[in-house]
Amino acid sequence: ITERQGRYHGSIRVGRSGLDWIIACLVELHSWEFSKQHFFKRFHENYKILECSCRLNKGGCFAEISEYHNEA
Repeated sequence: ITERQGRYHGSIRVGRSGLDWIIACLVELHSWEFSKQHFFKRFHENYKILECSCRLNKGGCFAEISEYHNEA
């Protein structure tokens, strides 16, 4: 997964199970009721942790997918 915004360039590499998890999170986000609670999920894949969260602001809904290596 690669993100480019102006000078910013970021990427996350995941295996098949990580990709399946991210897709499942995006599917779940489609029907999530943000008025009741924020969306947050965590997944452990080998030596890293993946987190998916979604929030609302005045611009709309945005999703954030983060990757952490060895608890760093």
